[in-house]
Amino acid sequence: MNIKLERKIAVSKFKVILDIGRKEERSDIIALLLIAQSNNNQLSKKIVCKEFLFRYHNQMAENILRRCIEYEVLDNEYKITEVGFQAIEDGMIYRYYDGVSYLYATKDQLIPQRILDFQFIDENINFRNEIREPDENPINLIDIPRWLKDIEKIEGKQLFDDEKTEINVKSISEKVELIENLEMVVSINLTKKSCILETTGIFDDNHREIDYFPNFQIIWEELLANRITDWDWNDNKLEVHSNISDTEKMTFKKKIKFKSPNIIDFGVFDSTSVEVDIKPKTEVDANKWANWLLKHDINDFLFDAVFIERIQQNSMLFPGFTIKFLSHEILAKEMEEDLDLENIPNAFWFVKAPLDLIPIAEKENN
Repeated sequence: MNIKLERKIAVSKFKVILDIGRKEERSDIIALLLIAQSNNNQLSKKIVCKEFLFRYHNQMAENILRRCIEYEVLDNEYKITEVGFQAIEDGMIYRYYDGVSYLYATKDQLIPQRILDFQFIDENINFRNEIREPDENPINLIDIPRWLKDIEKIEGKQLFDDEKTEINVKSISEKVELIENLEMVVSINLTKKSCILETTGIFDDNHREIDYFPNFQIIWEELLANRITDWDWNDNKLEVHSNISDTEKMTFKKKIKFKSPNIIDFGVFDSTSVEVDIKPKTEVDANKWANWLLKHDINDFLFDAVFIERIQQNSMLFPGFTIKFLSHEILAKEMEEDLDLENIPNAFWFVKAPLDLIPIAEKENN
């Protein structure tokens, strides 16, 4: 059983100055950290020259160590930091960039990390809003919205780019330029085992498992509301009375529609529907349902052996209930009472003919 909740969310594209780290593969840095590990978790110019460069070049070794400090994998004494140990474990490091970027972000609560993606651009922003040349497009700098400033707290989150790049945000400028407002569709696909978020529009076919959305049981209780008392959590079925549609009786399934469901803390979603398995609510419902199936699922002549087999098969569809089936004679009588003489169905003859043949067979035996 799957619950799908979907809606459009607003996305803003800004131009900002961003100091951000992207998790990348750097085999050279990882190699240096492994060398440090084998030397009491510390490097030196001599060690770098001897075990990494394989020649003595102090200036080059110093540049390498300085770069490791910039990546925060070594401290000023060239000892491995917590970031460095994590890099060894992951086989990747955070490489930091500082410059002008296009930033895609949303304040919708469906994506609490706010930031969706960023793209560095080769441009300088005039944050003093000085006079520009007449043929240049004016820039409209605004104070950074409070919700956007929150991305400075982001650590270890995945972007919505194709690679799902992991990032750490150090800082974002106090002034930003709003480029455009966009929309994209976000879907939540929820089962008992997983909760998958998918996006289409700006970032197509991007999906990831999330842990901040309420679990299946909480959402299902919110959707069913007062009808939750009809839900059997043991069988994962909805208990219903026998006054359901013919298709539902045949398939033991029902499609429940939910109009603009409102999920606490996550807002309103588009109208949706969920197909569920169903079972009778009472013994009376079970007996009406079972006998309806017996009458409406006839596709062969009901000789005694076939009739008994059909009853046994139908009984198995209603575990936990005691079913009292109509007799062959009463079944034929009820079908005859409901008969449309202008359009006699084959099912009637499948029931009636074996009964008509019984007296003939008895005479022949005598």
